[in-house]
This record gives sequence, C-alpha cells and structure tokens, in this order.
Amino acid sequence: MNETADWLDGQRLGLGDAFLLDFQKALQVLAVRPWLARPNGTSPTRLWSMPKWHKVIVLKATQRTLHVVTIRDVRQLNEN
Repeated sequence: MNETADWLDGQRLGLGDAFLLDFQKALQVLAVRPWLARPNGTSPTRLWSMPKWHKVIVLKATQRTLHVVTIRDVRQLNEN
C-alpha cells in the first residue's frame, strides 16, 4: 500500500495521500462487510476493485481479521 502511494506521489504530489484515503475508506467498508468483495475463483482470497485507481485489493477475511494480501494493478491481472 505504501509502495503504491509513494509511486503515485512520484507522479503527482498529493496523489498518494488521496489513494491512501480511498484505500482506508474501502477497508472500513470491508471490515464490516467482507463478503462485498468478490470471490477469487477457488482461492481463499477475495477481490475489491478500486476503479478510480485501476487497482484491485486482494484480501483474505476470517471471522476476526481482514488481511490485505496485495494491491494489484488491473493491467497485471489481465496479463496472467
């Protein structure tokens, strides 16, 4: 997450902070309703899209925790 924000700040100052704010808002929603993220095939992970940023949050939810596995660029997902 910080790597993404740092990269965005390199593109335009303040962009990383805007991304982190949107990321935190997404996590607030997912912490309460993790099932809103779509299933990721047969993987135990789930996917949450951030279309404004062309990013997908890959997460793993359990009864008590929400673990962000990675943040992927949508173009990376389409290459695989």
